[in-house]
Amino acid sequence: MPTNYLPGSGTGFLAYETHRLALIEIGERIRDLDDTPTLAYAAAEILGRTLQVSRVGYGTIDPVAETITIERDWNAPGIETLAGVLSFREYGSYIEDLKKSETVVVRDVGEDPRTRESTQQLKAISAHSFINMPIIEKGRPVALLYLNHSEARDWTADELALIREVAERTRMATERCRARDDLRELAASLEHQVQVRTEQLRQSQKMEAVGQLTGRFAHDFNNLLTVIRSSCDLLKRPGSSEERRLRLVEAISEAVERGSSLTGQLLSFARRQALNPSALDVNASVMAIGEAMRLQVGPGVDVVIDELEEICSIHADPGQFETALVNLVKNASDAMHGNGKLIINVTRADGIPATRGDPSIDGNFIAISVSDNGSGIAPFCIERIFEPFFTTKSVGQGTGLGLSQVFGFAKQSGGEIRVESCLGQGSAFTLYLPCA
Repeated sequence: MPTNYLPGSGTGFLAYETHRLALIEIGERIRDLDDTPTLAYAAAEILGRTLQVSRVGYGTIDPVAETITIERDWNAPGIETLAGVLSFREYGSYIEDLKKSETVVVRDVGEDPRTRESTQQLKAISAHSFINMPIIEKGRPVALLYLNHSEARDWTADELALIREVAERTRMATERCRARDDLRELAASLEHQVQVRTEQLRQSQKMEAVGQLTGRFAHDFNNLLTVIRSSCDLLKRPGSSEERRLRLVEAISEAVERGSSLTGQLLSFARRQALNPSALDVNASVMAIGEAMRLQVGPGVDVVIDELEEICSIHADPGQFETALVNLVKNASDAMHGNGKLIINVTRADGIPATRGDPSIDGNFIAISVSDNGSGIAPFCIERIFEPFFTTKSVGQGTGLGLSQVFGFAKQSGGEIRVESCLGQGSAFTLYLPCA
């Protein structure tokens, strides 16, 4: 606040208090505002009422085009707004002073040489006297706080000091708003770029997966066709013994069965397998499959079956359910390399938990869990284990279609498959299927 204010000096002290209170009010008003036009208008309104002038406004200026852009201004009763774009040259030559970052103070436009020839135009917009105070940034004027009065007026040093303080506070507040808006735009732009690139990556991964899928499918199917073609060629040769002909026919039959199984697993993953769902006793099925798998996994694997004490039924295709459970048990057995503990557990579930981006699902489900204490799954493989033909086993040890069949069967049956694994400690696959 100007130092020439002396408390107790009558009018000077009253002006000091009036201006101080105006600055406090401006600070409180603009503190929580978040857009430039509203903020500038609030400061203009308080300044206009305090100094009792006709108009106060704030606008951005273009020194090259010699224009000012006003979004909103404060006007006393009976005074029209100047909102819009105005050309300085239409109202005098004082733009030259503004370009030099000098404040323009005009007591009477009819007397000032910079405005004398534009007196009528200025009086027409209620600017018989005015102040134009430029806001400087990096050595050049970028904005303007202006005060107009409809009559000639002497502008005091105290008023100029107040106007300068309001101009600086308004500029700082508008820059804060602009910086925040720029930050929001940047954040939105970055978010959009991330979404675009994520989608591009997802599409690229999909195309890569499709390429791997079709390549592996073509390779495996071509091997089957080679067996069939070779066997047919050999059958055509004369002189083959009946025993050899039977072996060749059996090889053809086995190749056809493997081909049918291959396409069936692919259809299951794609959720296009023809299912015949019915009410299925889970305990009975798990016990039957578990007993059969005890013979398959060998004496080194301890198979434990924790069935649900009460009777529970699911609505699923019996054959596909059996295949899915066998695939899970076989997968667990392979992870233990012939030695370990395999647990099959049946429980009720009120819903399916969320995991790795998959949302939770409400409903009544039966959860069939197959867990082992084998080698576990590396974190970077977790996201891919249900992809067709993806396998961590050695060449010739697995087709990579077992878990994809489980995944497709679960989805097509209205359920889900979840996996938890710790490298070196084991894995747990839980198949959720809807209750009958």
